[in-house]
Amino acid sequence: MADLPIPIRAAIKGTVDVTPAYIEFGAVSAHGHVRRAVTLRGPAEAFEVKGHRVELNVNGRAVEGGTGLVKVTTKDLGAARRKASKAVTIDLANDSRFAGSVHGKLYLQTTDATQREIAVDFYAFFR
Repeated sequence: MADLPIPIRAAIKGTVDVTPAYIEFGAVSAHGHVRRAVTLRGPAEAFEVKGHRVELNVNGRAVEGGTGLVKVTTKDLGAARRKASKAVTIDLANDSRFAGSVHGKLYLQTTDATQREIAVDFYAFFR
């Protein structure tokens, strides 16, 4: 009998978990903004979110200065079940220059020794 290959799928998780794994903002009207939040849970040793950067595409084209459309704030939630928790709030604003499908990636820079940067995908529609 011939060898039978068995495919194996694996997900490699970092030390910091992100919930939810991606963000859907829905439809954002002209001059409007929508707020969503993600929760970061990491090792019991405190970690901090020290900065962020944004890659933003509208209708498949990169938008320069995407950080002007995205505002990020962080709040410490303390420790729960031996893990440090942070709430990261993301505001996406539509400054009326754009219309169409939005795909972006938010990169959160942390002080965690093994996971210095965490990527969070987000989706929206500017109208």
